[in-house]
Amino acid sequence: MKSFQLNEKTRSFLAEYQLFEDDLIQQVQLQHRLELVAAFGIQKGMRVLEIGCGQGDTTVAIADAVGKADLLSQ
Repeated sequence: MKSFQLNEKTRSFLAEYQLFEDDLIQQVQLQHRLELVAAFGIQKGMRVLEIGCGQGDTTVAIADAVGKADLLSQ
């Protein structure tokens, strides 16, 4: 497998939510989702409708970005 370096934001996110501790593939995929959230300009206070089908890591990344007080629908 190709060596991959996780950035600080991803490492912090993984530590905060205690996710994917032994799964590098999931960690890399999560980093990609966090980068998508940033690229889409999702910020605190926004409302986001995420219609997805998967294990939910995109939902977690979006929920973290919009903040705890806002609604998140799936």
